[in-house]
Amino acid sequence: TPFGAALIGTCAGALVTLGFRFVQPFLANKLKINDSCGVHNLHGLSSMFGGFLSVIFAAIASPKLYDQFNSAAEDPEKSSFKEIFPGGGIIPADDWSPARQAGVQVAAMGVTLAMGIVGGLATGVLLRLVGKLQTNSTAGTKQGSVSLPVEMLFDDAGYIHNHQEEQREEAEVGTGEDNKNYSADLV
Repeated sequence: TPFGAALIGTCAGALVTLGFRFVQPFLANKLKINDSCGVHNLHGLSSMFGGFLSVIFAAIASPKLYDQFNSAAEDPEKSSFKEIFPGGGIIPADDWSPARQAGVQVAAMGVTLAMGIVGGLATGVLLRLVGKLQTNSTAGTKQGSVSLPVEMLFDDAGYIHNHQEEQREEAEVGTGEDNKNYSADLV
């Protein structure tokens, strides 16, 4: 139902917000895992929530639940239940049950989680290697690309260019007639 979808979305949004508030500081302070973009909270927590709900919804699936708002449900070809759970593929049609479908959902979550963990660890190892290569360069020299000081390696500010802040600083520093006109344009 639309209300159910809105409720699930609201719960997922609250979970993401709580993740930013409580989980991200825990990961950074206790486990020394820096998630500067909030990928874990935004994508990880909400997808796990959605995955658990898919297991529950698959386990309680029945034609009565899925076809209650379908006026053409008498025709098996037009059944919402059969459209969503057609059988075949991993689970043969005559062997399908809500419990088996829930099991397939759990297995899919496990595979997805394993792929995410392996990919995240590989990315972390690669970034750590890149960080070591950058910190091994001598101060003030460039090795292939711009070297950053150690304290800026995990700070996005080194890669973000803020034009408005730059214009404000130029207007504050500038003197002379040209700069006065330029700062007046900014306001």
